[in-house]
Amino acid sequence: MADVERLIKAGSTLGLAGEELNNWVTTQWAEQEKKRKEEIDMLKMEKEKNWEKQQLVEKELELERLRMERQVTSPSASPASSSREHEDHSSRRSLARSPKLPCFDDKQDQIDSYLLRFERYAAVCGWDKSDWAIHLSALLKGKALEVYTRLQEDEALDYDKCRDALLRRYNLTQHGFLEKFRNSRPEAGERMSQFRTRLQTYLDKWLHLAGKDKTRPEDIMDLFVMEQLINACGNNLVVFLKERKPKTSDDIVELAEKIHRCTWTIGSVLKRVEGHENRTEPTTSFVSFRLKICRGPMQKMT
Repeated sequence: MADVERLIKAGSTLGLAGEELNNWVTTQWAEQEKKRKEEIDMLKMEKEKNWEKQQLVEKELELERLRMERQVTSPSASPASSSREHEDHSSRRSLARSPKLPCFDDKQDQIDSYLLRFERYAAVCGWDKSDWAIHLSALLKGKALEVYTRLQEDEALDYDKCRDALLRRYNLTQHGFLEKFRNSRPEAGERMSQFRTRLQTYLDKWLHLAGKDKTRPEDIMDLFVMEQLINACGNNLVVFLKERKPKTSDDIVELAEKIHRCTWTIGSVLKRVEGHENRTEPTTSFVSFRLKICRGPMQKMT
């Protein structure tokens, strides 16, 4: 109320009165509220930024402590070689402590594209891959930084595990990259060569997350066959197969054949119990729970 009264006095001093004064006070009040809100938002952002920096510093200190412990307890390294390795490692990190890349912003960056750029940058700089995770951590903020800080110490030192954790956080899983590969279209201003590279990247990530070797044609072929086999199955069987995470098409065939035999065996028993001996097809009454019945024995097969 004090602010409103002050504005009324200020408006009156300017010679305003009546509706004109009321409109002026309303406008000035709205502008002041907007400024106050912006100041509060700035303070909040600054507080969050400081918290993120503190989290990152603590994580780096913890990782450095763990790295030093590993060097001390390593039985294979002599004191001289350990000293040289430590000096080389320190000089290498001092030369590239702060990667000259913009921080990842999930509001405008795609995590898979950002990681690809980071990997190319790291390769050009000649960084040892054992240091990639540390360098990447300096470029993360927000949700991405939360993912990193929640990793175990050994995982936080492993770039591949950091990358996979970030991709999962942004739903870029094996299935996600496959969908990107299938559904992507050239973007505005994107040349065909660039579009092809993007598709190749999606396919490469899909193969990596599926545990396939892209240098082996048979692995690539088997992965496409696996995908088609699963797409051709009914919903119940799809759930059953995905729970068991088959690694090859042979695994899918084996699981499907066993569940098929289990289905007919249970169906025959139920038909005799229900008095339907003359029917040659399994009744539908057991279809909905056949997976539950088979789950116990099948669990041991995985």
